[in-house]
Amino acid sequence: MYPDSKCPGGNKLVTPIDLYSGLFEPQYALGARISSNSLGGAIGYGYTQITAEIDKFQYDHDDFLVVWSAGNSGHKGYMTLTGPTKQAKNSLIVGASTNSIESWKEALQLRNYTERALFLRKKFSKKYSCTCKNSSKNGKSHSSGSSNDISSSSSLFDAFSWCHFDKCREIEKLTSEEACDAFMGETCQFPSKYKISLMKKKANFNVAFACSKKCALKNLHEMQSLFDSENLADFSSLGPSVDSRIKPDLVAPGYFVISAHSHFGNSKCSIENTNDVKFQLKEMAGTSMSTPLVAAAATIVRQYFTDGFYPSGKRPSNPQEFAKAEYTNPSAALVKAILISSARGMKGLARGNDYFDHFNPKHRTIFEGYGLINLSNTLKLVSSSSGDGDLSSTNTNPTRENVKTTTPSRMVDLFVVDRQEITTDLVHSYNFIVADNSSELCITLVWTDYPASPMASLALVNDLDLKLEYELENGDIQTFYGNHFVNNNQPDRVNNVEKILIPSPPLRTALTVSVKGHNVPHGPQRYSLVINGKKISKASVIKRSLDVTDVSPSNTIIFFNWQFALIITSLGTALLVSLAVNIGLCLYARIQKRDFNKQFMNMEKMKTVY
Repeated sequence: MYPDSKCPGGNKLVTPIDLYSGLFEPQYALGARISSNSLGGAIGYGYTQITAEIDKFQYDHDDFLVVWSAGNSGHKGYMTLTGPTKQAKNSLIVGASTNSIESWKEALQLRNYTERALFLRKKFSKKYSCTCKNSSKNGKSHSSGSSNDISSSSSLFDAFSWCHFDKCREIEKLTSEEACDAFMGETCQFPSKYKISLMKKKANFNVAFACSKKCALKNLHEMQSLFDSENLADFSSLGPSVDSRIKPDLVAPGYFVISAHSHFGNSKCSIENTNDVKFQLKEMAGTSMSTPLVAAAATIVRQYFTDGFYPSGKRPSNPQEFAKAEYTNPSAALVKAILISSARGMKGLARGNDYFDHFNPKHRTIFEGYGLINLSNTLKLVSSSSGDGDLSSTNTNPTRENVKTTTPSRMVDLFVVDRQEITTDLVHSYNFIVADNSSELCITLVWTDYPASPMASLALVNDLDLKLEYELENGDIQTFYGNHFVNNNQPDRVNNVEKILIPSPPLRTALTVSVKGHNVPHGPQRYSLVINGKKISKASVIKRSLDVTDVSPSNTIIFFNWQFALIITSLGTALLVSLAVNIGLCLYARIQKRDFNKQFMNMEKMKTVY
C-alpha cells in the first residue's frame, strides 16, 4: 500500500481515468515492478484507449508487469473477459482453477454459516415475493388489481405478485446455521422447489451455497470428482480476445482460496475481533483470488533473477559468484515467459449438472490459456551442502537471505535470453542437444509489443516468429511453430506470446530454435526467450543472419487489418469516421461472439476427450 493510503469511505474502488499517470506511474515511482489488479467491469470487446494506455506503459517501462483478473462470467460463454483492461496484450490475464478437496475442507471451516443462511433467506424471499400480505387456502393468491384488495401496508409490487406462503414460512426460519440444518434436512440437499437461478448454474451448489458446516462437508465428500486441483473453475471467464488472441494467459487456484477478511466493525478497516482467526480469514472464490497468487509467483520469479539464482540455480554466496549471475534486472517479458512456460494443461471443467473432460487442443486455450501455473516445471533449483542461501533449504529460521521451502531441488535445465533486439527479416538461432527426454521440452517466446491504435482490429504490431527444427531419422526436417497446438502448426500472426511444448523431445539430436522478425514496423523489438527441459546442453548460443529464403506459409485465419490515411478537414467528418469505425468493430465483435458461442454449445454436447 502507499505510505499515505487511507481507509476507504465506502465499499467501492474507483480507478483513475488515466491509468498511465494515475495508476501505474505512482506504483513504478515507489519501486513496484509487478501490479496486481483484481478488478473489472462489464464484458467488453475490442482494443480501446484504456487498453492502449496499459500496453504503452509496459512498453515504456519494460520491467513492469501488470496482472489482471479475467473475470467471473465464464458461464455466459466465449469472449467473456470483463472489460477492456483484459484485452491488453502486454499484461498477464489470469483465470481460476478449482482448489484441491483438502483446501476446500479447510476453507469450509472458516465459512460464516449464519451469514450464508441470511444471504439465502434474502435471495429466496425475493424470488418468492415473501413480502406479500395476501393469503389463500392453497398457500398462493394473486391480487385482482382492484384497489380494494390492496392493504395500506402493501406496496404495488406486493399486490401484483404471486405469494408463496408455505415456502415463505420456511424461508423466514433461515436465521442461523442450526436453522439451516433443519431446512436442508438429513439429505443435506436443497429442495428443488427452492433453487434460485444462481444455483442452477453450478453443479456443486449444495457445497457452494450450503449454510451448514455439517451439510457442506457431507456434500463435499459426495462430490469429490468435481474438486480436483486440475479442474477449471466453472465461473472463470473465457477467451479469446476479440482478435482471437490467447486470453486468459494462464490460470491459478481461485475456488476456494482462504483470503484476508476485514469488516469495518466500530472503525473503518478494523477486524471484527482481532483475537478470533475466524474473522480474519475467509473462504473466497473468483479470479480476484487467483490473480494475487500469480502476482506472488511473478515476484518469486523476479527475485530468482535479482538475487542471482540464474544460471547456477542457487543464490550466490559472495560478490564474485553474484558477478557471474545473469539478467539481474529481468524484463517483464522474461518474468511473463517463465510463468507461461511453467503452465500445463488441466484435466477438465465442471459446468451445469455434468463433469466432462477438456476439449480438443485447438479450443483448450480459450478456457485456460496456456494452463495451470507450476513454477517447479521451469525454475532450476540446486541445493547447497550447507542448506543456506538457496530456495530448497529447510532452515527453520528463514530470513530474506535464507528462504525456507518444502520444494525439492529441481534439476530442470533453464536457458533464457532477455532484451534481445531484432528487426524485420533478422533471424536469431539457438542450437541445443537434449540428453534426457523423460520430461517435456518447453520453449516460450514473449515480447512487450508496441501499443496498437485504439479501435485497431488487430492488436499485434511487431510480429515475431518462433520455430523449432530438427532432423528425423529418415532425413526429413521436423518443424514446429510457436503455438502450434492452436494454429495448425502455422506461424502465429496474432499473439505476442508463442510457446512450443514437445512431450518427448528427440535424444542427442541437434535442435535449432529460431526467432525471426517477420514484420517489425516499430523496431528494433526486444524479446525474451525461455527454454527448459532435462539435460539440455548448448551447442552454440546465437547465430544471426538475414534469412531471405525463409518464406513462412500464410496463416489460415484471416483478420481485418484496417489502415487509415485520412486528412480530417472538419470536426463533422472526424465524427462520422469515428462512428463508422465503432459500428464496424461492434458488429465484428458481436459476430465473433455469436460464432464462438455456437461452437461452445456444440462442444458441450460433444464432450470431446483428448
